[in-house]
Amino acid sequence: SADLASELYWKLRRAGLPLQLIPTSRDMLYRRGQPETVAGLPTLCLEDPLAGGWDYRLKRGLDYVGAGLGVLMLAPLFLVIGVAIRLDSPGPIFFRQERAGLHGKTFQVWKFRTMAADAPQQQAQLEQHNETADGILFKVKHDPRVTQVGSILRRTSLDAIPQLFNVLCGQMS
Repeated sequence: SADLASELYWKLRRAGLPLQLIPTSRDMLYRRGQPETVAGLPTLCLEDPLAGGWDYRLKRGLDYVGAGLGVLMLAPLFLVIGVAIRLDSPGPIFFRQERAGLHGKTFQVWKFRTMAADAPQQQAQLEQHNETADGILFKVKHDPRVTQVGSILRRTSLDAIPQLFNVLCGQMS
């Protein structure tokens, strides 16, 4: 399962062992690494050392200051987007999703909601239209669950700006 793979990945990282990963579409989206060819197969070499000591403190400080300034400067935009989401469709303004973070620790990532509030229930009816063959991701071209405001937020990547709060909390960089 994904949890077992994540746990193994972090055990290898803590032991200082490099890891060669044969990437799937999910790995290409969520992992970083040096592309290498091993035995004729494309792989990602994951051997970057974890930041520690002063490097980590400096990076964390810059993250905190940058995210704090971003939240302050973008506060009016947060308000406008929040109102637009509420006027466009019923439901919450924000969407939370569990993600794996540093050392495999899970956290809730924040985004503006871009789909109908009942999107998970609607997914079962759309499964036959899934465009990804690996079964990990669910993707449908012109997904009917995406709201009008949501399509604009996705196209402009503005749906991700609430992740500044994740950065402030130290969950993301």
